[in-house]
Amino acid sequence: MDTFDLEAAFLSRLIYRMKNKFRNDKGLKSMEKVNRALINYLNMALIENYKDLKSYIQVEDKALTLPSRQLLEYVLVRTQGFAKLVERIELVARHSAHFLKTRIALGHAWSISLVAYANVSRIWFLSRQLIRRCCVWYKELYQYVSAFQYVGLPWIPQNQSLPQDLEQWLSIEWMHDENIDACRNDTWDDVILKLFKEHPADCTDEIITIPVSDVTENKPASHADDIGEVISREAFEANLPKIHNVKTSSIKKCKRSHISDDVRSTKQLKRKKKKKGTK
Repeated sequence: MDTFDLEAAFLSRLIYRMKNKFRNDKGLKSMEKVNRALINYLNMALIENYKDLKSYIQVEDKALTLPSRQLLEYVLVRTQGFAKLVERIELVARHSAHFLKTRIALGHAWSISLVAYANVSRIWFLSRQLIRRCCVWYKELYQYVSAFQYVGLPWIPQNQSLPQDLEQWLSIEWMHDENIDACRNDTWDDVILKLFKEHPADCTDEIITIPVSDVTENKPASHADDIGEVISREAFEANLPKIHNVKTSSIKKCKRSHISDDVRSTKQLKRKKKKKGTK
């Protein structure tokens, strides 16, 4: 469970990192649902219940002291609720991974979405393995219920009973479809490092490296294609036309007359008429 707790802590920090930019994103909303379910998982502390059950088992002078039947039934009920909670984590993590995968396919903010997708995928995978372990724990404990005796009044009502098989009670489809065993001895780092093994020395295959400049593409030639001619940069710069400094021609200023210059008096107009008449 240490790896599962580590992934849960990483998810909470990742949500804090994405909360401002992706506040309306469905993938982030699903990640928050996973985080709330993981908080309930951490608060449940199923390991402490198993430690309490183990502490009541004592052997003194060849005399075996066992816990009461009520305590064993309580641990079974806690295991049943724990498995149902982890099933909820698996379901919401699958939905969250669907939205994150869609965002990666769109190419929008794919870098941070890829990190979130990897984290949610690990939570989804570990939750499935944890559900399988819960079914095994429940099955191993339930077979000894009838051997224990009640101390005081039974706390489970008479019209209620514990399921004999937790796997059937959960009724999960993928539990029967997949048959994947968790790696108990190998850590995740060892599993990943196995992918990067060196090639054996007995390998006689020769690896030939071809420079990129020597690689030519086999394409059908056409007369319409303009292949061109390869020239050096120095020759190209030498053939460039020289740019001469063009002197700007002097601009003659045209003297514009004012509109008031065309205004004439009546006397001037009469004189102008007399001159035209004499002509």
